[in-house]
Amino acid sequence: MQSYNILIVEDEILVAELIQRYLLKKGYKVAGVATTYEEAEHLYAQTNPDLVLINMHLSGSWNGIEFASFLKEQQHPVPFIFMASQLDSDSLNLAKKTFPAAYLAKPINKENLYANIEIAMYKHVSSAKEEKGSSISVSDGKHHMEISCKDILFLKADHIYVEIQLKSGRSIYTRTPLSKLIEQLPTRCFAQTHRSYVINLCQVTEWNPMNLHIQDQIIPISRSRKRQIQARLKAMG
Repeated sequence: MQSYNILIVEDEILVAELIQRYLLKKGYKVAGVATTYEEAEHLYAQTNPDLVLINMHLSGSWNGIEFASFLKEQQHPVPFIFMASQLDSDSLNLAKKTFPAAYLAKPINKENLYANIEIAMYKHVSSAKEEKGSSISVSDGKHHMEISCKDILFLKADHIYVEIQLKSGRSIYTRTPLSKLIEQLPTRCFAQTHRSYVINLCQVTEWNPMNLHIQDQIIPISRSRKRQIQARLKAMG
């Protein structure tokens, strides 16, 4: 378990003290305790927390949901967990729009608190790793460029070159080996169907046991990869 630095935004002093004891007992760090939106914004800037626990119904002119919106607007947003005793439909609808990592009902159960912190941070770290694979770096011999993975239809190896076919219809040719390009691609979206082809699974429009279609291109599926490719396509619906 990592010692995450956690900011508590809670205006119920006894609740804040209890949460602080729970966190310290488990080995987490406490970045601080804020009882108002203004204090929370100040402490966030000063302490650079890994995660924030927020009383959704924070009193004052700015509440917990509004502080969550502030967190989402930051250049590098951190995950946050809402806490509340009661949750009406209006508050729920507002809270959902901020995409919290989790929700904890009061009174706070320490085991639920620990579990939700670990899950929230695991999801956050995993998402950050995926973001690192959101583009690939290539050179066409004259220029170096970053290509967004979501713009790629497929990659095709042809002798010493690899053709990168984009959604725009443009093709980029590089001498970077296909195996090196595969290392940069997110495995969640891309798959090798043949020794010469890597495809963006999200761009497949039609498929059968022998090949698949991406726009007007027919991509072969090798016999050794057929079962794996079919399973992944079925899983994507």
